[in-house]
Amino acid sequence: MLMDANIIRPMQSNMYRAFRPWTTDGLLLSVFTAEDDAANREMKQHISVYYSLSYAVSTFEPRMDSASRMFFDELDRRFVPTGAHFDVTQWMKFLSYDTMGLMTFSRPYGYVQHGRDLHGIMDDVKRANLIIGPVSYT
Repeated sequence: MLMDANIIRPMQSNMYRAFRPWTTDGLLLSVFTAEDDAANREMKQHISVYYSLSYAVSTFEPRMDSASRMFFDELDRRFVPTGAHFDVTQWMKFLSYDTMGLMTFSRPYGYVQHGRDLHGIMDDVKRANLIIGPVSYT
């Protein structure tokens, strides 16, 4: 083994201690606040499966398939019969937001179904990026 974890241990800044949640009983231990390796390992073993590639693929792939089917079905319904032109970029944005909804909340936001930014979220994100984008930390 090139590196023995017992010999070389990365130093942790004291900055992170400021963000620890406290209760009336003291420090609230979590995978983010536990400094003891054994305690941290014990806590992580219960949730680590959710961060594995096999879990991600097995749960997210069906949702991606559902989003793709919904997208192509809607395009077929709206544009194939009439041969009408449409803004592919806008529809890909609808697909991406609905896919994020399916991945996060197990249901789409409804952009593809309605063919528009229903709640103004896409516009809000665009405005925020125009403000945040130029900010630099260098």
